[in-house]
Amino acid sequence: MPAAGNPYAAPGAMGSYGGYGQYEFNDLENGIIASTAGRARLWGIISIVVGGLNTLAGFLFFVQPALLANLFSGIVSIIVGVSFLGAAASLSNVVNTQGNDVAHMMEALKKVSSALMVQIVTTIIGFVLALVAVALAVLFFAAMASSSP
Repeated sequence: MPAAGNPYAAPGAMGSYGGYGQYEFNDLENGIIASTAGRARLWGIISIVVGGLNTLAGFLFFVQPALLANLFSGIVSIIVGVSFLGAAASLSNVVNTQGNDVAHMMEALKKVSSALMVQIVTTIIGFVLALVAVALAVLFFAAMASSSP
């Protein structure tokens, strides 16, 4: 039966924190959550490093204009990396604290959701921009071919 006054509380919960039921994850569950936190942290670090390298390469667009695309993809990778580091920190809070596991888990899930949404939106935008670039290249080469004697 849910806690009094909170229809979403875990069965047998004595109270709630932030509208969430009370539940303490066991060692097995904490191990899975810690592993996920580690992977989210690793992906965040990889994204930031790759993003930083792409951003540095993007600043070479004065030498090679095509490298400007690296600047934008690098910034996006850094943003994605920071988002995943935030999710990893929240997942670690679930494992490293006592008494508010469900609230910490819900916060972690919100951050994972945000990180994934950033990645989804930027991937879609990147794909659309790539299609536009290909279409412009085709039009450019078609115009060049039709104007040559």
